[in-house]
Amino acid sequence: MKRLFTLLLALLCLLTVSCGKKDPPDVDPGRTTDAESEPSETQPDHTEPATEARTDAPTEAPTETVPVDESGYYRHMVVFGDSIAHGYGLDDKLHTRYSALLTDRFSSLPIPLTETNYAVDGATSEDMLNLLNNGVSELKNADLVVISIGANNILRYSYEFLGMFQSGQTESALAIINSPEFLEKINSGIEKLGTDIPKLIGKIRESAPDADIVFQTIYNPYKGARIVFGLNGFEMKVDFGGKINGWVEGLNGKIREGAVKYGYAVAEVHDEFEKNPDRLVNVVLAENGALTAELDPHPDKNGHRVIADVILDTLKTLGKKLPE
Repeated sequence: MKRLFTLLLALLCLLTVSCGKKDPPDVDPGRTTDAESEPSETQPDHTEPATEARTDAPTEAPTETVPVDESGYYRHMVVFGDSIAHGYGLDDKLHTRYSALLTDRFSSLPIPLTETNYAVDGATSEDMLNLLNNGVSELKNADLVVISIGANNILRYSYEFLGMFQSGQTESALAIINSPEFLEKINSGIEKLGTDIPKLIGKIRESAPDADIVFQTIYNPYKGARIVFGLNGFEMKVDFGGKINGWVEGLNGKIREGAVKYGYAVAEVHDEFEKNPDRLVNVVLAENGALTAELDPHPDKNGHRVIADVILDTLKTLGKKLPE
């Protein structure tokens, strides 16, 4: 009887110990954070490695796509102007004129910049106004308008005497550019730009009231140029570059005045060309600064790059997001 009691007591103890053990917790293979950073001490030795257990689990939390606020970017640029803006003389103007260089730089932004170029070789401010009066379809889509106009208001009168310089008729050419009749034409061209500017800006505002407008000043293609000729056995030198600069600055005065009155930004192309050590144009001067037969006033590739830089610097003052 005593032996039977002892066996029953031992069996009761074994049952009590077995009931005190707990089963290991269930493991959810989709939750890997806790399992990866804090492994359970009760995990059996034969459990598969953690990397195998979470094969089907996402490795990264899904990211939410945030839409780009297009209002902070320029989307479409419309360019007006003359042969400079058109890219006259460039081998590949569609890729190397300054407006194309600008759109290329903007390509790094989330919102690319597109371009429509309405520039016409030889255009004056009156020609641009006629173009606007006839209607410009893409202007309504513009949030940036860039203008290069006014040089031909005076340069169209210069072809006669420039041809004389090229052919060696120096004294006759000087007689023309110093004549009252010629100076009256120059002054009328300057005044015409002044009267056309408010009309140009007004027509642009009709179609694109919220667009930023950038008006470029006009550079002097003949900076540093001299007219060298012999007179009565003496070598005479005339500061041709200085004379041209006086006319050009007359035009630029109208452009700068208009910015204050009509609310556009001025890109100081003239000042940048003046201080740049390179000529930046196709004009070729002799070592003494004398004019040669190559008198093409249009910017070369480097000149177009400088113009693009000046415009981009000007845009920095207007608050939109720009390329670095």
